[in-house]
Amino acid sequence: MVRVSGWLAGVFGMGLLLAGKVLAEACTCPDSVTEEAIAKMTPQEWEQQKKERNQRHFDAADVIVAGEVIHVEPHSSRPDYEVATLAVHTIWKGPQERTIQVASSTQEECGALLGQSLNGVPLIVYAKRSPEGLLMTDLCMGTGWESYVIFSLEGVTPTWTATPQ
Repeated sequence: MVRVSGWLAGVFGMGLLLAGKVLAEACTCPDSVTEEAIAKMTPQEWEQQKKERNQRHFDAADVIVAGEVIHVEPHSSRPDYEVATLAVHTIWKGPQERTIQVASSTQEECGALLGQSLNGVPLIVYAKRSPEGLLMTDLCMGTGWESYVIFSLEGVTPTWTATPQ
């Protein structure tokens, strides 16, 4: 049974790495784990690695929400950034708001590519407030497609969930 769970953890980890490559070509985050390193880990070491990374992302974020991008526009003073408006359906951290605006680079390899998420694919956004007060995100903060990153919030109770209309 341990081999199966280790194999599944490896496959899941590889899927996350591949998803990251799809979301941002060649994005290398400071806390990235290489495919070779994953292959050398025991299932317990891999689980511990993920748990520690997820905790760092959670602690560093000012806001963690799930929702869908409903509008994207260029940043007013930074041409290499876009600002997305998200319709929020779940909040794990931050104020209870039905919509939020979050900015991300359109040029950096680890930009969250928010404009490409206008097709209704739910995102989980980990964001930090800039000195100017704008929420900022990128893939290295933990932001990604909900179906790929929901595991990072396993065991964390949302502070708010939208009531279906």
